[in-house]
Amino acid sequence: MAIDSGTAGSIVWAGTIVLHTSRWEMNLAHNTPDVTPQGVAWEEFIAGVRGAKFTVDFDTELTGLQLAIQTAVLNGTSGSARFYNNATNYYEAGTVYVNSERITSAVKDAGRGSWEFTASGPISFN
Repeated sequence: MAIDSGTAGSIVWAGTIVLHTSRWEMNLAHNTPDVTPQGVAWEEFIAGVRGAKFTVDFDTELTGLQLAIQTAVLNGTSGSARFYNNATNYYEAGTVYVNSERITSAVKDAGRGSWEFTASGPISFN
């Protein structure tokens, strides 16, 4: 389940807006390991590892920053990204890896695509 998403928002890769994005979604996770000792009636947990994944839908151009993100997929390199809800509020991931890129094409429609990003390190909201 997405904790937040932006359809009127946009994404910024390496400090520059990525054109033709149509939607993004963020999913946060928090692992809470079970540390319940034997014979205890109630479960006990501790704070564990947190993580974030982002999905971005776009209309394919594969020029400019769309091409830069595709190159990051092919080369296995990271980047930085901001995911805007509106003109002023955004989630920032200092380091993200592009896990996948999906491109679809139809005879009677524009090409569409999506990227999946995994954050490395904390996410901030500004």
